[in-house]
Amino acid sequence: MSNLRIYSNRHIKNEVQNVEKNDWIYLENSLSRKRWKKYFVYNNVDESKLNLTYITKEEFLNLKTDNNKKYMFDVGFGNPPYSKNNKGKGGTSVYQTHSVKAMELCETINFTTPGAFDEGIKFEEMRNLMDERGIINIDFIPVDTYDANVVRPCKWLVGPGGNKTVEDFFATPEKELFKKITDNTESFICKSGKGDVSTSSTENISIEKTETHPHVYVDRVKKDGPIHVYCNDKINMDIDSPLMVFAQRAGLEPKMFYDDIATSYSQNVMAIQVENKTVYDNIEILLKTNVYKFLLLQLSGGRTTTKAGFPGAFTKGKIEKLPKLDLSIVWTDEMLKNEFNLNESEVSLILDQIS
Repeated sequence: MSNLRIYSNRHIKNEVQNVEKNDWIYLENSLSRKRWKKYFVYNNVDESKLNLTYITKEEFLNLKTDNNKKYMFDVGFGNPPYSKNNKGKGGTSVYQTHSVKAMELCETINFTTPGAFDEGIKFEEMRNLMDERGIINIDFIPVDTYDANVVRPCKWLVGPGGNKTVEDFFATPEKELFKKITDNTESFICKSGKGDVSTSSTENISIEKTETHPHVYVDRVKKDGPIHVYCNDKINMDIDSPLMVFAQRAGLEPKMFYDDIATSYSQNVMAIQVENKTVYDNIEILLKTNVYKFLLLQLSGGRTTTKAGFPGAFTKGKIEKLPKLDLSIVWTDEMLKNEFNLNESEVSLILDQIS
């Protein structure tokens, strides 16, 4: 058998000196083969003597182990592509697909990926297979190691001798406290925005309000407030004004704005429908308490989150994990301590996390 190496284009230059004879090399796209050749030359490695097998992404995903063998490869090394359609907003995760396939093909798997696989339905197959195969170790990597936004980057090793599970590495007092606070509570309702509401040059959208474009939408939210566009048709979201809208990248404390003119919002926007300005004010106060800062911090990955930081918490699914409570009340941390039956050590843990 031989080794399988699965690296995105950005990591090729760091791996050419580790390649061994008879290895199989994954090609992310049409540029990958040229990059491998370039960096072999740059590092004075004679590629012709290595007898390498190059496979495309499609070929990799269709590989199957021979019936006479349990695994096709001894070791799968990798720092695979993390997402697709990434235009500065994170894209859609794909590293779990590469990880699952590698675990099916390789006796031992030594991968570097984001560490967001500890929860969520889309990572369930990856978690289950890691637990089934047995985890030898997970080492978390400082966020500043990367020049891009990576959620809890980590190196993980799965294979013979592994007897640990994902939960063994991710179970923390912080996660247990998060569950205690959020379990069995009513949650906020945050609907996803519409993809056809944007400032693209289409005839149904106008930057200015006109007689033919009377419907007001939130296109996106910046640190200083929402940006509106006007549409010739009312898009039904089963949600209406007034809204609490969030700036998605706004520092440790999320920027929140009251909007009572928009009837809908785009896919770039996170928003909660509110009854009135009083309810909005009370939610804003609630989200700025120490307890809710702690909850949001856990949702965005804890202290080792992304270089963009805290606002990674603002997704529809994550907002809906926050306890809604009675929004006619102005909540304080002391009131929340009693509401969630927090003891002094739990309060200290919260303060330590958000400090």
